[in-house]
Amino acid sequence: RKRPKLIPFKPPRKQKALLERMKQAYHFLFSISGLLLLFLFLTPRVLGQLVPDAMLCLDSIREIHLHDPHRALALLDTAEQRHAPGIQPYEIDILRARCHNAAGEYYLMEKYAKRALASDSVQASPRRKLAITIDLIEALNARLQYEEAIRLCQQANELARQLDDRKIQGQILYIMGGIYAK
Repeated sequence: RKRPKLIPFKPPRKQKALLERMKQAYHFLFSISGLLLLFLFLTPRVLGQLVPDAMLCLDSIREIHLHDPHRALALLDTAEQRHAPGIQPYEIDILRARCHNAAGEYYLMEKYAKRALASDSVQASPRRKLAITIDLIEALNARLQYEEAIRLCQQANELARQLDDRKIQGQILYIMGGIYAK
């Protein structure tokens, strides 16, 4: 009696082509992600050498922080390293918090908003304190820390009442209502 010949399994052509395309896509994505990481780590250093001092002013950074927050953050890093004239550390922290908000990085937004709020220059100016407190409330709300956000809303509402700023009071009450509704 003859034994039947075993034929090695070969996947159909369609499956083989699909597997090949998946391998190519994987290698492509892996190489792109490596380049992207390299770019993100080198960008602040490159910007630190190539950016003219005229670009390191708050107005030019504010212009780009909403549509390109990571570039704005790199410019803020460069401004901080160079000790750019006319930019106070608390202003860098406030703008950093807003850049992280635009990027959806709420943990970092909270970190820099708290750091800015601890600054003596912010504490000395009720309007500045109110603005950064609202930024901090937004970060806490996004991070689902409702109790702390409500406590800060109450403080900010009292500060807005002292400044007789009804527009800000309305904004704070609107935020509080949204938090309570959750």
